[in-house]
Amino acid sequence: MKHVIIVMFQKSGSEFCDYRRIRDYKLNLSMNIHEATDLIRPGVIPDTGTWADIGAGTGVFTLALMEILKEGKIIALDKNPHALYSNPQLAISNRPSKINLEIIEADFNKPLDLTPLDGILMANALHYAQDHLTVLKNVISCLKPGGTFILIEYETDKPNPPWVPNPVPFALFQKLCKSARMSEPEIIGRKASIYRDGEMYVSRTILISPE
Repeated sequence: MKHVIIVMFQKSGSEFCDYRRIRDYKLNLSMNIHEATDLIRPGVIPDTGTWADIGAGTGVFTLALMEILKEGKIIALDKNPHALYSNPQLAISNRPSKINLEIIEADFNKPLDLTPLDGILMANALHYAQDHLTVLKNVISCLKPGGTFILIEYETDKPNPPWVPNPVPFALFQKLCKSARMSEPEIIGRKASIYRDGEMYVSRTILISPE
């Protein structure tokens, strides 16, 4: 089966292309909800409470969190949340009654006004940040001390614009965690990438409590 991808351009101060939407479309072709669930399940600790999917895209990992959490709330946050609103699997009628879902339009480059979180998932989003450490610190400012942070990124140090403009290989993530007062990250899963970037890694770390 052939898939046609249409790229829409518009101008708003500067030219803009929603490459992220195309990337998420490809991600959905390569990873179903069961694969996404299996990929992050080992890192979803605790499996209750309030979690956020930062840079949620089309919601594939939001759905995975809904499968894993026993009860609680999920905040799906994206700068362009239209795909989240239009995803029928995220409709109220299809959500588990044990899980509340809130969709928020927000930019992770700017301060985030979120309730204290038990866990954060950031899948294939940090590589869009020009300043990884600043964005990481901004995101985890919403995380409770001892809370879990799960990162999914490509194991490459070679930029691949527009898909992976600012890569975050695991060695770099280790350095970022140290600078952001997070525990030594551990890799809990890997998956082959459909791009030329080799593979994706899944890593879990926790926010160290202030002394």
